[in-house]
Amino acid sequence: MIKQKKISFIISEKKGKNYAKKSGDYNLIHLNNKIGYNSIFGRKICHGNLIIEKIFHKIRFTKIPFNCCNINFFSPFFYEENITCKLLGKNDKIFSLEIFQNKYHKGSIIFDNQKNNFLNYKDYKKNYKLKIKNNSIKFLLKAISRYVGMIFPGENSIILNIKIFQNNSLAENLTKNTFFSNKPKKFLPLINNYLITKKYSFFFQTAERPRINNTSAKLNIKHINLIKKFKNNCIIIGGSQGLGKEYSDILKQNSKIEIFSTFTVNKIKSKKNLNYFKFDINLKNNL
Repeated sequence: MIKQKKISFIISEKKGKNYAKKSGDYNLIHLNNKIGYNSIFGRKICHGNLIIEKIFHKIRFTKIPFNCCNINFFSPFFYEENITCKLLGKNDKIFSLEIFQNKYHKGSIIFDNQKNNFLNYKDYKKNYKLKIKNNSIKFLLKAISRYVGMIFPGENSIILNIKIFQNNSLAENLTKNTFFSNKPKKFLPLINNYLITKKYSFFFQTAERPRINNTSAKLNIKHINLIKKFKNNCIIIGGSQGLGKEYSDILKQNSKIEIFSTFTVNKIKSKKNLNYFKFDINLKNNL
C-alpha cells in the first residue's frame, strides 16, 4: 500500500524505447522526433501506460483493495521532464493521486468501490484476440498500449482514460482475453473499448488524434489577382506546415516578390521565388 504522499520520477527516451520493445507499441509518436514535431503536441510523447506502470509499481498496486481504479489522461507527458504524483485523499475506501509535470495537471488515478454492472455491450465488435502470457497488471497495460497504438485506432491514436475493475461473477459469461471496440458516432473521433481477463476487466476510451493537413489551398481568380498586386517581399515564420505552408503557397502566386519562409525540422527545397531557410526561434545563433 502507498506510504509516501509524493512520488517523483523521470521517463527517459531510453526507457520509452525499451517500453516499445517490451509492449510491441512502436507508434512513432513515442519514438520519432519528426513525427512528434509534426503532431499536435509538437514533440514526442511518453507511452501513457508506461507512466501508469511506473506509478503502480511505486504504490504497490497489487496490495491495494479496490473495486475500481479510474485513470484519466488530461494531456500528454514528455520525456526527460520530472513527473510528480500527489496523494490527495486516503481512507479505508478510497484514495486519489493527481499527476503533474512542470506544474501542469496532466492526469489522475482514483481508487474506489464502484462496481461494474456490465451493461449494454451489444454494439461492441470483437476486434483482436489477445495472446495471453500472464495476467499481471504490467503485461495487460502493455497489451492495451499495443492494441491502441498499433491495431485500433493505430497510427493517430491516444488513450483518454482507463477503468480497471477487479473481476466478479458478472464477468464470468463474457468473452475473455479479447479486445472489443465500439465507435458510437462515425464522425466523432471517440472510441469505447473493453477487455476482460481472468483477473481484471478494463474499460478504456481512446481517440483518433487530429492530423495536420498539408494540402495546398485552392484560390479563386479574384484572390490570385489581389495577391499579384503585392509589391513588398514577405517573410513567414514556420512555413513548412500548417498555416505557414498555406501562406507560403498562396504568396508564391506573385512572381514579382520574394518570399522567405523558415523551417526547423521539415526541410523543404526552395522553388522559384519561394526561398526556405532553417531557423529555430529558440536558438540565439541562427544566422
